[in-house]
Amino acid sequence: MKLLATIIDSGPDTVWWRALALAGVSTAVLLLGRLINPVFLAAIFVMLAGVVLAYFRPFTGFLCYLVAIQVADYFKRLLLAFGNPSLIEWYGILLLPDLVLFAVLVGVLAAGERRSAERARGRKYLAVASGLCLYAGWYTVRTVWTAAPMVNTVGKWKLVVPYFICFYIGQRLLVSKGALCSMLKVLGVSIGAAALYGLYQFFFGLTSFEHRWLFEGYTSLDTSTLLYGEGIPRAFSFYSDADTFASTLACIGTLLLFSRRMFGRWWWNSLALLGLIGGGLAATVVRAGWLHAFFGGVAYFWTQSRARTVRKIVVLLGLVGFLVAAGWWAISSAAGQDIPFLARAVTLGTYNARTTGYRNMLEMGIAGFIAGEGVATMPGSVKDLSGGRADEGFIGHDLISDLLYELGWIGLGLFMFVIVRTLTGRSPDFLGEMGPALKYIVWSIPVIAALFGGSLLVVRPVTTLLWASAGMLCVSDMKGERERT
Repeated sequence: MKLLATIIDSGPDTVWWRALALAGVSTAVLLLGRLINPVFLAAIFVMLAGVVLAYFRPFTGFLCYLVAIQVADYFKRLLLAFGNPSLIEWYGILLLPDLVLFAVLVGVLAAGERRSAERARGRKYLAVASGLCLYAGWYTVRTVWTAAPMVNTVGKWKLVVPYFICFYIGQRLLVSKGALCSMLKVLGVSIGAAALYGLYQFFFGLTSFEHRWLFEGYTSLDTSTLLYGEGIPRAFSFYSDADTFASTLACIGTLLLFSRRMFGRWWWNSLALLGLIGGGLAATVVRAGWLHAFFGGVAYFWTQSRARTVRKIVVLLGLVGFLVAAGWWAISSAAGQDIPFLARAVTLGTYNARTTGYRNMLEMGIAGFIAGEGVATMPGSVKDLSGGRADEGFIGHDLISDLLYELGWIGLGLFMFVIVRTLTGRSPDFLGEMGPALKYIVWSIPVIAALFGGSLLVVRPVTTLLWASAGMLCVSDMKGERERT
């Protein structure tokens, strides 16, 4: 209305000029909507606004990025509701959040160093940052020096190395209690919406465009990994697969649980929201995610309980015994009843595949993997974009086998140094009770990846949390550093 009033109140020349401009823009948008998938066009406009915002307001831009990476895969599937997307639209929509992240980095660098950032660069930060740079450099070398097709190696490099930026952003932007609270609110809202949609999938099934995505060759995932029983879907919500959804629920749910003691009880970390997250986690039917959440509960109990260590150990042993008994009862019950959910939850056959990578490494002689075979050489570790068929004789189902096979002991050693050095020492004072929660993020993600599959570290929602948490944990007080020197 204000725009219309302005046009009416202006002189005749201005009125015609503005009217023609408005008509031209509207016509251009309508024509583009017919030439370009409307979802892709809308995403471009939104992300361009996000890029501008990220440059001038890097912290706000980073929060926008956190939301974008949660829903990017959903909007990719939503393209199918408006026809057959082109390859540029299909893969390009996934790159849009990365533009926002890059704009955040540029904005931070353009702002320059501030006095408040001086405390962020102690010996721990320099050690971890150096290790991460060396790891990125070695990963890049093995990306070029490899026997795999270049399209595969570059594709996998893009899934890993660029998100090391989050380490730098974490120690530059997330260095206050207020910034941490804002991030948790955004994560709480996004994961709550994701959990709701995941439960919708569980009870009501997949939408029409999700059926197209799953059954018409738009995904490399085996349908059996997303369906069980009589076509019952494992909830994957806005994400690329159920495993990513489950791990994201476990990580953010644990952060919100820890936040209740530090920030108090609010709508964004309420028991109702945590219960919703738990329901979404159950709907994924992903045992790795359940174990990930169990680790989070153990970390919370161990660090927040004031009981003595012996009592904590007794309680944990009792809990493990109860879980074993419950699992045995579930297996016995599933054998005599036709309950697809229960049958899927206690399936044991898939665990045999988890030992395949370790067995293969031992048979080939792990001592010989000094430099590795190169990025994307592990058969089955990345989608073969070149169109060839991978040799299925050697398959790894864990992070350690993947790293040893592709990057050798050099890559594995650098990765372990980064993780272990991040976990050593006390957490920065501003993190308060959230320090143990961020440490849980840093150690639990590699552990779950080592037990259940290295692909967990090539999905943005999870790897972003990992490196941003590492960056916050490496913030240190320069005054304290000088006193120790």
